[in-house]
Amino acid sequence: MWNPIRLLTITILVSGFVVFTTPAHAGVYPIDVNQDGYIDQWQHKNENGILVKIEYDKNGDEQVDQVDYYDPRGVLMRAELDRDFNGKVDQVQYYSAEGGLIRIVKDPLFTGKMSLIESFDRLGHLSQIETDEDLDGNPERRKVFNQDEQLERVERDRDRDGAMDTWEYFDENGALIRAAFDTRGSGQPDQWHFFEKGKRVRVEFDLNQDGKPDRWEHYAPTGHLVRVEVDQNFDGKLDIIKREGR
Repeated sequence: MWNPIRLLTITILVSGFVVFTTPAHAGVYPIDVNQDGYIDQWQHKNENGILVKIEYDKNGDEQVDQVDYYDPRGVLMRAELDRDFNGKVDQVQYYSAEGGLIRIVKDPLFTGKMSLIESFDRLGHLSQIETDEDLDGNPERRKVFNQDEQLERVERDRDRDGAMDTWEYFDENGALIRAAFDTRGSGQPDQWHFFEKGKRVRVEFDLNQDGKPDRWEHYAPTGHLVRVEVDQNFDGKLDIIKREGR
């Protein structure tokens, strides 16, 4: 642990006048925040008295388990945390130029893999959560939230080729209402599933990869296929309508 820093006041005689300089600010300032007799915070300041870094001992073991870093203006720009107190950083928080939280990168299961990324909008609302399990920079799953932090969409990279190929959409109650799939690896969906009250009611297929459905399958609430519609020549008109069971 560091000893307390003693500030020095220097007097200088200039042209017969005694000038008192301001205290020397650069150094480390230990603080006992909770007043239990133990130092639990160390503030690092530059020669202008501006914060450069703050170190914290959050659990009283006399080990630093959080470090906040500040920009030249003294505005917080990054925080590194050791949440399980094992001496290793498992969460890093990034802040905007105004000091607002914009991103958190964390090791969610304390396995040494910083695989979870949480992003925030300018108002501090959670906007998305990405999971990158193999740490290749391409997330396998992305959850997207609205301004009320309600889940709107989940994107998945099922084959882990670096491109999302599944998109799931949810209503304001968190119920799945639609899902889209890229089954050909084109980067665009070619199959759409629609749900009502948790039941699949319709599936649409893009057979010629023009981005438009050409085949429709309709399902009963029991899950049974009841009707199939096909635009066989892709002119936008139904050519085949087949009712199951007839």
